[in-house]
Amino acid sequence: DDEGALVAFYRQRLGAGGNSPLTNANLHFFLGRLLLDSDKAAAEKELRVARDQFAKVLPEDHDVFDVIDTLLEQ
Repeated sequence: DDEGALVAFYRQRLGAGGNSPLTNANLHFFLGRLLLDSDKAAAEKELRVARDQFAKVLPEDHDVFDVIDTLLEQ
C-alpha cells in the first residue's frame, strides 16, 4: 500500500546517512505522523526523536514543538 511504501522510504532515507540534522528531524516527524494510526508506540518513538533533533536546530518557541506535543497527546 502507499502508506507502507512511504514508511519504507522514510526508513531507507534515515538509514542512508548523510542527511542534515534538520532533514533527519523532518524524516522522523513525518514517519511518526504516518505511524500514528497503525503503530502508536513506534509513532511516539519517532516523534520524540524528531523533537530531540528539532531542538538542536530550531528555537525552542518554534511551532513544530506544539504540533509534536499535540500528536503525542492523541
